[in-house]
Amino acid sequence: MTTLEKLKELKNILRNITTPIYLAGHVNPDHDSIGSCLAMGRLLEKMGKEVYVLLESKNQDLLEVHDNSHLVINNVDNITSPYTLVALDLNETSRLGVYESLYSSADFTINIDHHQGNFTNADFVISDSSVSSTCEIIYNLICKFGREYIDQPIASTLYAGILTDTSGFSRRISSTTMQIAQWLINKGINYENIIRNTISKRSLYELQALAYLVSQIKLEDKLHYLVIDKSLPQLSELTHLQITKSISEELRKIDSIDTFVIFILESDHIVGKVMSNLTKNANVIAELFGGGGHKGEAGFIVQHTDYLKLVNEIKQYMKGN
Repeated sequence: MTTLEKLKELKNILRNITTPIYLAGHVNPDHDSIGSCLAMGRLLEKMGKEVYVLLESKNQDLLEVHDNSHLVINNVDNITSPYTLVALDLNETSRLGVYESLYSSADFTINIDHHQGNFTNADFVISDSSVSSTCEIIYNLICKFGREYIDQPIASTLYAGILTDTSGFSRRISSTTMQIAQWLINKGINYENIIRNTISKRSLYELQALAYLVSQIKLEDKLHYLVIDKSLPQLSELTHLQITKSISEELRKIDSIDTFVIFILESDHIVGKVMSNLTKNANVIAELFGGGGHKGEAGFIVQHTDYLKLVNEIKQYMKGN
């Protein structure tokens, strides 16, 4: 069944849902994750559904470039069955973080994603790695109901998600992606403001951190890697999104780098970001540690802080492949 056929089926499923609907993205959300949740949430609200977007309070600074934040809740103590849970922009339930237990207890589950592979076992799955972003899938879903549902706030949210997940329309785009972006711009969105506040703006602290990090890049057996210890004063104020989106995008521009891994050291775990420009698939490396993503970029989380063990495992993989 094609994605468009599945979207048609999902349209009928959503129309018939009578329970409250909770939308959740992945841990350490980006604009595609929160954008797809908010855009779909606003669609469901317009349909008369009881709908909520789950977002931890520590991540709510993302909302400053998105409307429809009235849908967001972070207190889940009063959620009772029956309910439906929609997981967006993730391909395995562990990526839901604190909301994974809600997924396991839901009466009906839906998963919408654009990463390679799918391990969610949702009751209904739309997984299409050929599209730019989950926001692109949500755009197509809304169009099944009618493009008149896309008001300016929804258009802005969708544009922000597509823009950032393609690194400013530089990766994983198609002519369809660009046509969608054109249509969203024609809705009158302030695209210049969205660009500035998502991919262009840098704080002085961020640039100083970038200068320091460039000096810390290590090279071992064709593997470039970087360890980010957030206990250091020059790195302590960096957000996860600043590291995985803006700073990592600058680092991947270095022309001598093929495979590059960032290890973000937290108190009891490591968040990994894998980027590949040429010969290796980033998602395959991330899958070594239970993660996933795309050929050009992927991520993982491991529940220990021994990054040297991870470096050795990656080097062994690269030697054999």
